[in-house]
Amino acid sequence: MIKLSFLNLFRRKTRTLLSIGGIAIGVAAIIVLVSLVDGFTAEFNDVLGDFKAITVLQKNAQDQILSRIDVGFENKIETIPGVKAAVPELWFIPEKIDGETTGLTGFSAPSIYGLDSDKFFSTGSKGFIGELEKGAVLSNNDRGQVLIGKGIEEDYKKFVGSTIKINDKKFKVKGIMKADSDLVSNIIVMNLSDARELTSFPNDQINSLTVFLVDPTKDKQTAQLIELKFEELQASTSADLAAEFESVIGNLRLLAVAVAL
Repeated sequence: MIKLSFLNLFRRKTRTLLSIGGIAIGVAAIIVLVSLVDGFTAEFNDVLGDFKAITVLQKNAQDQILSRIDVGFENKIETIPGVKAAVPELWFIPEKIDGETTGLTGFSAPSIYGLDSDKFFSTGSKGFIGELEKGAVLSNNDRGQVLIGKGIEEDYKKFVGSTIKINDKKFKVKGIMKADSDLVSNIIVMNLSDARELTSFPNDQINSLTVFLVDPTKDKQTAQLIELKFEELQASTSADLAAEFESVIGNLRLLAVAVAL
């Protein structure tokens, strides 16, 4: 029986090759898709490893870009005991960089991160910004200047002192961030006022707040207090973000295996 089976493999070579090809493609698809999902997980965990703060969004908002909160919450949250600083932020995807349409390309999509530079860098924390490899950090007086990630530097051939055109406005590159993760390497950091001009975002609103604490180990208690005091807000610790992401990644991993099968 075994001999007959092997003989049939060689008698019908086309069918045998097609069967082997189908199996090989299925196995390769499983390996590639699951590896991609695991790679995204590793990158996200690397970013969260340096993120020791609370993210505050509009209640039930899925992410920063879809969130809208009143800028007045910045001062209100800073009155909570143990809060070092509440940094206001704007997040958005630029339409064009240097005249090229950016499009939506998942984790590698360039994104604009507008923030109160003076307040952010005074905390001594990195947040979503990697360490600087070249140049200098931003201050609120640096209008028309940006920090860029390694991905932006390489994709658009930029250097400290060069010009980068975002949508229809030109900016000078003041610094380049050192980052091994695509989640950080494709960020363009600018001052809040510059980000508002690019998006025509209302002056009385922001997307989110990053809340830095005197004692980061008390993040869970502080996040709960923020939600208790302000019902229109949701506050997430780095552990909360990791759990949410792991849930999404788990579903993606199952989907990847299902597609491959």
